[in-house]
Amino acid sequence: MSTLPTVGTAAPRVHAIVVTFRRNAALAETLAAIGGQTRPPDTLTVADNAADPATASLARRFGAAYQAMSENLGPAGALAHVMTSLLPQVDEDDWLLIVDDDNPPQTSTTVEDILETALSVDPTVAAVGCAGGWFSRRSGLLRRPPDDALVGLVDVDAIGGGQFPIYRASAVRRSGPVRADLFFGFEELEFGLRLQNHGYRLVVPADVWLQSRHVLGRTGMNARQAAGVRTTSAWRRYYSVRNLIWISRTHGGPIAPLVATIRSGLFSAAADVWRGRSVRAAYPAVRGMMDAWRGRLGAVVVPEGYGENVLPEVGTAGVD
Repeated sequence: MSTLPTVGTAAPRVHAIVVTFRRNAALAETLAAIGGQTRPPDTLTVADNAADPATASLARRFGAAYQAMSENLGPAGALAHVMTSLLPQVDEDDWLLIVDDDNPPQTSTTVEDILETALSVDPTVAAVGCAGGWFSRRSGLLRRPPDDALVGLVDVDAIGGGQFPIYRASAVRRSGPVRADLFFGFEELEFGLRLQNHGYRLVVPADVWLQSRHVLGRTGMNARQAAGVRTTSAWRRYYSVRNLIWISRTHGGPIAPLVATIRSGLFSAAADVWRGRSVRAAYPAVRGMMDAWRGRLGAVVVPEGYGENVLPEVGTAGVD
């Protein structure tokens, strides 16, 4: 287990975590952007699901601590591992910043802007980010707030890893880290809902959110237009269907699991059959539905890599 790099005495500190898997070119770009922030993190840890010596060398070149996973734990498992190792070493007033390995900060002030908000809110706020989503406990589905709802500090239920969420260390200690057994997909949603169950709030500053949408060209969109991408990767489909239905069972209302099964599971299966021109294409979604209902979590399907093939359609927990 790696230790925290030596830092100054100023508090509170920001401890950034980047989970990666065989994407050194993207990782290098992200680490460089993190180092170029007007308020860079006090510590930076790279969690490597591939345990690649080249990744270790890259991380250290950018002054980051490096943790190699013993096996591919998925984004959720690696994040949980690093959170667990860091929490005994950080102060109550410190913050944990989550950064995707292929999603560098949009501006040089991203971390400073998020931290400024984090330091200004009351202790009931456990997380701040650049964008988020609303979870319907009735339907078990995630919704994107329209532009006109982004005023002041917007309460959300989830902040995706690509939206630079920063979590209050004391809140993470109380709620526990991200669930490792979700492996991939919607782990930030489950984490946010669990923080709320402990009495905390998650917020996004409206000005930062609107600026993010403007930079990405996503202002003025309705939910369908902004839905994002639909992966053709079988393993991604399996986990996204399984995890969302399982979350709807554990955090949603009485009919939420049924609605999520129909909308996320059956609709996905039907779409995969249509696109793949084969009934076999529905297998990942069907298997995801079955495992969600019997509560089978963990790394059931282990990917060779994080595939990038996508088709226009549905987004995930990192809605903006």
